[in-house]
Amino acid sequence: MPLQDTQLADLRQALEGVPSGALSKELVKTIEQLLSVVWDKLDGGRDTGMAAHKLRNRCQAMAWEPPVLSFEIERHGGTVLGSGNAEVQSWDVDLSEATAKVNPSGKRVLHRNKTIDVGDLAKVVSELVVSGSKHEWLQWISPSAVSILISKIVPQTNKQTTASRRKRFIKSLTTILSQKGWTKKPNSSKHVFLRA
Repeated sequence: MPLQDTQLADLRQALEGVPSGALSKELVKTIEQLLSVVWDKLDGGRDTGMAAHKLRNRCQAMAWEPPVLSFEIERHGGTVLGSGNAEVQSWDVDLSEATAKVNPSGKRVLHRNKTIDVGDLAKVVSELVVSGSKHEWLQWISPSAVSILISKIVPQTNKQTTASRRKRFIKSLTTILSQKGWTKKPNSSKHVFLRA
């Protein structure tokens, strides 16, 4: 159903007499609610997969410059794929034209992956290997062959970070173990080390 001018009336009325500039927190809550009622019918409102239910309690930096209502909102699609960043979108809603326009404005760090010292981890794992210890990180094939269970040592975060950490860990472990009489089995995707 197309947007009727009367459907914007409550939103316009709530902003009537409000001075230009940033809106108070109390007013933002009211505006979010009223805006969500008409959002899906605004021209451009569904751009970038935006929807009315995503507005509530998530609008930031909301400001009023008649007839344009603007705000920022974090979009978390990337976090589903393991990213620690959220895309920040800036929206301008023209109440006289019944349009919504998105302006991508960057990314915001939500959380950082924990720092892991792969060199220290490699030292610990090398001691376990050299001593012949039974450990959840190791799968002994024979007394002189061990498979390193890297996914238990360097946990999965986002793809690029995990791959980089695992590569550095194996390089460090290979160097340490080679000094202690162990060699990495060539072309082994299972990270098998053999006692020389």
